[in-house]
Amino acid sequence: MKKDPAILHLNLHREFFAAIAAGTKKTEYRARTPHWRSRLEGRRYDVIKFRNGYATRAPEMLVEFAGLRRQGRGAKALYAIRLGRILKITRWKPQKVPQNHPPHGRNPCNSQEEWRLPFDMSEFGRKRAVNCPVPAPALPRTLAVDNNVI
Repeated sequence: MKKDPAILHLNLHREFFAAIAAGTKKTEYRARTPHWRSRLEGRRYDVIKFRNGYATRAPEMLVEFAGLRRQGRGAKALYAIRLGRILKITRWKPQKVPQNHPPHGRNPCNSQEEWRLPFDMSEFGRKRAVNCPVPAPALPRTLAVDNNVI
């Protein structure tokens, strides 16, 4: 009779899921809290099952569990989950990211500013970024709403 592998289930945001799938991220970090202590310390895992979201058909990835380390002290204490080779990826289509495109959710400008857009967002309650070195994204010349061109 075959023994089922011990699986650690973890959810990830898209950018971190993509980095692991591409092979550029070899360690996953979690805060050293009582919740993660109960899930990680004193347990033996064979594989980690990563999911990109909670949807029924969310992308999933099985990765070898290569070990656990503790890093830091006090408020900055972390668990470093070392990742082995990727065993299986399902429902994942890597997206091509344009060159010089910052990671999702990160503002390459001053942290107090918003992304620079070719139009003013003040009517929507947002500040417009100024002096941002990143070029504004190109927008289509026409804007379609319900198949009607505005």
